[in-house]
Amino acid sequence: MTLIKTNMKGEEQGTRDLNYSFLGRFMNQQNASAPKIVEVSLPGKMSQHLSNRLIYWKGKPYRLDVFGGNRMKAKSDKAEDILRSQSSEDYGSLISIPLSETAQDSAFTQLMQNLFPYKESFFYFQRALLAQPKNGNTSNLLEGKFRIQVFKNHTQKETHPFV
Repeated sequence: MTLIKTNMKGEEQGTRDLNYSFLGRFMNQQNASAPKIVEVSLPGKMSQHLSNRLIYWKGKPYRLDVFGGNRMKAKSDKAEDILRSQSSEDYGSLISIPLSETAQDSAFTQLMQNLFPYKESFFYFQRALLAQPKNGNTSNLLEGKFRIQVFKNHTQKETHPFV
């Protein structure tokens, strides 16, 4: 999956390749006609005003307020940079998706509501759907259909099914 990096004005600033991610699979990124996902560099510290804005990339509106996560934090300055009075100009970034994908009846919105039903889920998105395998090694990933079983909670008096 390739994220298009832009600023708040929608001006392209490069790309970032993700070898493998659940979001890429959900958004069908292997297909050329799939919706593009944009990573927007924040111009300053995160605020309600910034998160409520739409950006326009190639004339198409994108929403910033759908996903959060670790990347929206500003990078912390190193001690030597502080001593030299140099500070980082990187205020983090947010993932944005086309406004059309966030319609109430869209398949993507329904999937996100099922995966992330709580308000706090805004912050879990990146860790859950943009996680990368260590060192880009995809040989230990599971894909396709496989059966899983969910066990009920047990009390301490009961023996766990795996024991």
